Amino acid sequence: MAIETDRWRNQEQVLTDLSKAFGFSTTSLEANRTGKLSAKQWSSMFGRFIKTVISTAAWIIGPFGLWSILIAYNRGLSLPSAVQTIFSLAVHPKEMFTDGWMKPAFCIVATLACLGVGFLRASRISFGLYFDLLERAVVLKEGRVEGREEQIFRAGGRDPIERYFFDTKDERFIVNLQAYRAIEQGAAYRLYLLPRSRALVAIEPRVAG
Repeated sequence: MAIETDRWRNQEQVLTDLSKAFGFSTTSLEANRTGKLSAKQWSSMFGRFIKTVISTAAWIIGPFGLWSILIAYNRGLSLPSAVQTIFSLAVHPKEMFTDGWMKPAFCIVATLACLGVGFLRASRISFGLYFDLLERAVVLKEGRVEGREEQIFRAGGRDPIERYFFDTKDERFIVNLQAYRAIEQGAAYRLYLLPRSRALVAIEPRVAG
């Protein structure tokens, strides 16, 4: 269902609503106007980036760490010896089935499932964002912006998934509901982006002249 967003607001009110939606302050916006990413914005973007990296590593490395701990406990080995045992079993998987097949089969399936999730998360790591965070530069894009809403209907009568976007002439940016409600449809804006990842860090109404 479309959301009503056409109540009249002056440009200051629009900017206030957008700053709340994107979490940028007046200080951050001033830095963006000079082509720089503010320290607060950098910290927020880095936190999201490193969170993805850590969760990816946890899904990929975690199963091997868990099996190493279990082997060390059950066989009375040191942790380094248990890790060596894991690598030995990975190279010679037939050794896992000498005492039966159910437990080894469960371990293999669970490990493959974790690796699958890990590699899926790894595909979401933006190396463009990594280099943007190193450079800390912001580029300006000006133009008219339209807010878009899309619904993805799900089986079983469950509530649809709603997604929101800002569309310019040649680019689309995923935004949250608060940002979608904050925009004035079709108005001209100044968008501040990271150059490689094209992440939208701030936006303000464009003042005539």
